[in-house]
Amino acid sequence: FVLAAHDWGVFFALDLAASLEGSGAVAGVALVDVGWCYEDLAPSSVRLIAAYQLWLAVACRVGGLLGGMMATYGPHRALFGTPPALRRGGAGVSAESAYHYVHACDGTWIAPPPPHETVPCLFAYGAKKPVAFHSEGMLADVLARPHSKVIEYPCGHWVPTDAVGFTEDLASWLEGIPSRPCVGNNITIV
Repeated sequence: FVLAAHDWGVFFALDLAASLEGSGAVAGVALVDVGWCYEDLAPSSVRLIAAYQLWLAVACRVGGLLGGMMATYGPHRALFGTPPALRRGGAGVSAESAYHYVHACDGTWIAPPPPHETVPCLFAYGAKKPVAFHSEGMLADVLARPHSKVIEYPCGHWVPTDAVGFTEDLASWLEGIPSRPCVGNNITIV
């Protein structure tokens, strides 16, 4: 199967891919706007990431109406814009939904490793935001993999909803990666 994820989903997808490494189950990973390599990020990016994540961690700890307002209308909206659900008149972000920022700030969340170097990878990101969640080293790593691609879109953080052509580019990449048989527990999945 192919794992496709955006934002914090990338961490969960990479964690799942790492746990399945060697099984042949993961045929590819499509990662959107968040990568895995932060060692060579610019210091200004590191400061911005730390500042907005700390704000959201505090919002989670505050909780309730005030925490929800902090999570919905905090300074991170200036960085990444209004979430698509809010643009459509949906509910705001709950303080509790920012739980992963608590773990990012207290050191209990460790970023998972990149997928195995033989796993095809699509990395798509929006170029119009003040901070990048990937490094040049990570982009080079992606491009060195077989059947892999990096796509930059002229949009912000909300690539899946705001990038013109994203769905078509994702479908095209999916069609181009080789299928893998998955063998395990005497069951073969093709």
